[in-house]
Amino acid sequence: EDKPSIVTPRPGFKWIPIQKTAGGSITWVEEADPNAEGTANKPITFVAGMNVWENYYYTDGQKRYVCIKAGNPSELTEGEYFTEF
Repeated sequence: EDKPSIVTPRPGFKWIPIQKTAGGSITWVEEADPNAEGTANKPITFVAGMNVWENYYYTDGQKRYVCIKAGNPSELTEGEYFTEF
């Protein structure tokens, strides 16, 4: 299988390839990643117009927000895309 083109559905994880037998098919699974951004302790710095994903955390440098709707918001504010954490 090709590597998934989407971010992992849960912050704090990354995709890793698993091949059970030599020459067999490759399956992509999530694995915990202590260095991953998008967690409550390591939010992603928001830039207007960037793609955001549900359940990931974003910051403006002062406040933290959790994304409640994926998309391309123009600002980091409480509302359609974010809830303040």
